[in-house]
Amino acid sequence: MNNAHLAAFQDAPVASAPESSHGGWPVVIFSHGLAGSLELYSYVNQELASHGNVVVVPNHCDGSACVCSPEPGRIEYYQQITPEVRDDVDGAGFRFRNGQLQQRVSEVRTVLDAIEQDAAVDSVFKLCDLTNVSVAGHSFGAATALSAAHQDKRFKMMVLLDAWMEPLDDGVRDGLGARIPALHLMSEHFLNWHFNAQSTERHARGYS
Repeated sequence: MNNAHLAAFQDAPVASAPESSHGGWPVVIFSHGLAGSLELYSYVNQELASHGNVVVVPNHCDGSACVCSPEPGRIEYYQQITPEVRDDVDGAGFRFRNGQLQQRVSEVRTVLDAIEQDAAVDSVFKLCDLTNVSVAGHSFGAATALSAAHQDKRFKMMVLLDAWMEPLDDGVRDGLGARIPALHLMSEHFLNWHFNAQSTERHARGYS
């Protein structure tokens, strides 16, 4: 990995937001996918940051990350499940993944709580517009973003990359109570996945 580089600098000072920003830099919270990590999407989040967003990426500790550190000195790895549970998408598999999803949503909301608390003191978030917070993610992370936006009115927009619709509760999956803009971006694999493609279309139709 010695040849991998990002166009970024550690602890670089944050520029003052331009007057056209209406109160500060917008914030994006990005949720990683199954067996992913906060580092895996660095290229995506670098691009978002280059357009004037302050991007915050948590490493989820629900057992879905490739590795995480829930507390100093403690390391946990991806939690494997049996094929029987994995394939029981309407029963044990759903309950397992939905349980992880609820923890992920709680973590995303806790991150936003911390951002709001830090904004009250002299931190980078003091330069942010906390009325303009988006939530985004890929695959399981997109499901996390979708569910978090459904539960928390502080989020004003969601960007969903290959949203994994299976772990979602029915009402969320169907777009019921949709209130904020949602952008779905899907790869060929997810378009050809019949259940997921139908569920994504149903969610989008919930806005009409």
